[in-house]
Amino acid sequence: DRANPMQSITVTGNALIAPEMRLTPTQVDFGDTHVQIGANPPGNLAVTVENIGGSELRISSIAPTGGTPADFSSSSASLPPIPPQGQATFNVRYGPSAPSFPNTQSGAISLVTNDPRLQPQGLLQISGRAVNPTAVLAPSTQINFNALSSNPNNPDIFYAQQLETNLNLLNSGVGPMLLSSLNITGDNRSAFSL
Repeated sequence: DRANPMQSITVTGNALIAPEMRLTPTQVDFGDTHVQIGANPPGNLAVTVENIGGSELRISSIAPTGGTPADFSSSSASLPPIPPQGQATFNVRYGPSAPSFPNTQSGAISLVTNDPRLQPQGLLQISGRAVNPTAVLAPSTQINFNALSSNPNNPDIFYAQQLETNLNLLNSGVGPMLLSSLNITGDNRSAFSL
C-alpha cells in the first residue's frame, strides 16, 4: 500500500537451548592389556554420555573411526534419545589379538550427534598397549630337598634343619608381567616358606 509503505508484523517464538554432550571419561587409556583369550575382550570400560543442554540429545551412531585398529570396539551402535540433564552409558572395548608392545595402539570412537558444537561428530580418543607375558618357573620340575647338593645329611633331612634353593620366575612372553601373589600349596605341615 502506497499510503502505508511500512507494515508491521509481530513474530513470536520460543528459543530452544541446544543439546550439549559431555563424555565421562573424556578419553580412554586401557594401559597394558593382555591379548584376548576367548570371546570376552579383557579391556572393557564404561563411558557416560550426559546431556547438559536444554533439548533432547540424539546419538545416532557410535563406531570406531577409520584408521582405528580393529581391536577397539563399542558395545552400542547408537543410544536412545537423552533428555536434558539425562545420561546414558555404553562400553568401549579393547580386545587385542596380538601383542603390540612396546608400541601403543590408538584411535577414536566417533559419536554422531545433534549437538551443534560437535558437527559432524564428537570423538572419544582411545589407546592401549597389547601385552602377552608368559610366566616360566625354573627349574620346572619338582624340587627334592633331600637330594640337594647343599644338604649335608643327604639323603636325609633332620628336625629343625633348614635348606634353601633358588627358583627363577622368568617372563618368556611379550611385555611386562605383573606378579600379584606367590603361594605354596599342598604344604599341610607348613614346612616350606618363600
